[in-house]
Amino acid sequence: MRPPRGATDVTIGAGTEAEREWAAQLMFASDPWVTLGRTIERCRGFCYNPEYEFLVARAGGRPLGFLLLDPRGAMNSPYVAIVAVA
Repeated sequence: MRPPRGATDVTIGAGTEAEREWAAQLMFASDPWVTLGRTIERCRGFCYNPEYEFLVARAGGRPLGFLLLDPRGAMNSPYVAIVAVA
């Protein structure tokens, strides 16, 4: 099956340090984090946490969204801690 006309190939992979800052800024400017009153420092704390797996979706080399995966979820199962799309 071919992608829809005009669709861009999307890749998902480990995020870079620059993308961690981009993700923190995206969180800081978006709900529910705005409503919850999260500071930029708190958002950075999540995005730079070395215990979380940080994945970024990209199209044409530009980040589209990110996912933080916490490996220590309920009953030792990983779970999605944060997901955001620009």
